[in-house]
Amino acid sequence: MKITFVGTGNMGCKKRGNSSVLIDDFLIDIGCGTVKQLGKFDIETKSIKYILISHYHSDHFADIGHFFVTRYIRGELNNIIKLIGPIGLKERIKGFFKMTEHGEELLERTEIIELEENIDVNIDGYKIRPLALTHGKIKPVYGYIVEKDNKKIGYTCDTTVCDNFEEICRNVDYLIGDANKITSNANHMGLTDFTEYAKKYKECKFYAIHRGDYEERNEFVNFPEDGDILKI
Repeated sequence: MKITFVGTGNMGCKKRGNSSVLIDDFLIDIGCGTVKQLGKFDIETKSIKYILISHYHSDHFADIGHFFVTRYIRGELNNIIKLIGPIGLKERIKGFFKMTEHGEELLERTEIIELEENIDVNIDGYKIRPLALTHGKIKPVYGYIVEKDNKKIGYTCDTTVCDNFEEICRNVDYLIGDANKITSNANHMGLTDFTEYAKKYKECKFYAIHRGDYEERNEFVNFPEDGDILKI
């Protein structure tokens, strides 16, 4: 499996793109600017077959329309894209497509899959488990365990400390998660708490994304930058 860190920053970060991770042909989150980030790293939009959404904040979801219009312009509508996310995804996607000239055609080339909390789904060799996270008062917000080829990857953006975050840590080999600032707040986990979980679950490798512009580092957590690649 090949993991590409398309974006590793939070919404206010000046140096890095919005959080987005590509696992082979499976993109997780597609916030503002993600399509340009893909181009920057020579990743073709036609190579992406699945898009998994954690929640509907703009830094995780808002480039979805740009992605589909780009595919239309490039003549890439032969392959159906599978869009996967929390309840409410269909309504939001239809809203995006209404704003584009080719919305009906784009919708015909899209399969939308809404996930219910704690119910595993199997999609073309991927096993996905959605778990509800705590992100202030925003709901739904899902973290995911994505399993393929007997490897388990956890994705936890955005969240603060909660039971399901620890549940994901306990059950994955690699954890890619929210380390927004140095300390946690009501909406986001900070690097300090993220590091404590990395110390506790030593068999799991922790990768901090959704980071601000801070420069603090430590030996327990990995700090990928935009464009970094991890092969597992």
